Amino acid sequence: MKVMFAEWFNRKYSEWRGDEITQDYSVSAFARYLGVNQQNVDDYLKGKSVPRSNKIINRLVEKLGTEVYRALGLKINARDELIIEMNRLPPELYPELISQIRELRAAYNAVHAARKDNPDPEDE
Repeated sequence: MKVMFAEWFNRKYSEWRGDEITQDYSVSAFARYLGVNQQNVDDYLKGKSVPRSNKIINRLVEKLGTEVYRALGLKINARDELIIEMNRLPPELYPELISQIRELRAAYNAVHAARKDNPDPEDE
């Protein structure tokens, strides 16, 4: 698991850093961005350890998304994942998100209503 997490974490560090390799994009700056001790970040990048405390995992999820759970081999149910990812969105996107959810629910309801009216013979 350490290797899988280290590879993922290094990829996330590279994405965060981008093409910039300056003091402002150092490992210590990444640690500050994540709200995690620099030594821990160094250890994660080198594959020496993985985050274990809920406090640190939650900080990583807040900044890097729910992929953290998969990189650590942890399970998360779809509803919790959806809520976490929605909470990471900027508030100005909420109206559009609500609109999209309503459209999705309407389409889902229409499909299920049609199935009730015309059941598939293979389902019987």
